[in-house]
Amino acid sequence: MPRFHRFDTNRSILITELLHGAENLSEYHLRYGVFPMDVGKQLGEAFGRYHQRVKANTYDGSLASVFPRAVPWILTVHQNQLQLFNALSAGNHQLLALIGKYPDIGNRLAELRAEWQVTALIHGDIKWDNCLLDTSASNGTAALKIIDWELADWGDPCWDIAAVFTQYLVYWIQSMPFHSAADPATLVERAGFPLERMQPAIQVFWNAYARAMEMSREEEGALLRRSTRYCGARMIQTAYEYLQFSPQVNALALYLLQASLNILTQPDEAIQELLGIPTRWMKS
Repeated sequence: MPRFHRFDTNRSILITELLHGAENLSEYHLRYGVFPMDVGKQLGEAFGRYHQRVKANTYDGSLASVFPRAVPWILTVHQNQLQLFNALSAGNHQLLALIGKYPDIGNRLAELRAEWQVTALIHGDIKWDNCLLDTSASNGTAALKIIDWELADWGDPCWDIAAVFTQYLVYWIQSMPFHSAADPATLVERAGFPLERMQPAIQVFWNAYARAMEMSREEEGALLRRSTRYCGARMIQTAYEYLQFSPQVNALALYLLQASLNILTQPDEAIQELLGIPTRWMKS
């Protein structure tokens, strides 16, 4: 995190260091068109150390109760009635209606809701806009800083990992030329940011995270599968967020929804084919 300077209790103002010249990962990836393995490694090490050290069962009293221990709303979205969402855009309504037509999505989300584990303090809102590269160091290295912790909560570390996976996959899908009339296979081939360019960073991210968490092979395989399945849920939430001001469901949202369904129902295939993580990391 950026260094802490002061907290003004009277005005509820948190003051942290100003990162001169820092650039968020959305800007960085778009500007350079690359996905450095060093960034993936820093992400994995940061979250591995964080999830390993800040455990929910080691805190009690006021510090434990200040967070609501909320479950992500997307894990119960299939249970909500459409009339409860009157303030949403037409695109959101259409997306919710589509989710209701796929029982597999609702079943998988219900399973993930039942598996939610409150074990650590999680960021809860990981996206490239909240990950900054600070290049102010005199040695020329770029240090990763994670900001915007207002949604932090006691929760499941898999949600943060899923969010990192999601950011890579969404960036890939976003780069497809939806304006063309091409079939899905052709869209994948014409993606501006091919998955193959991102997968080395994803692999390094996971490897660094697993090492920092000091897990056994069996624990690692189980956590990887669960994180991947949560990635499917996180992609639905991303599609929902993209449609907040849209008059209708667009091609991007439909592809995100399809990808999420594939991930939720075939997590092992997603680990290998989408994330590019070798099968040796999974329990046989």
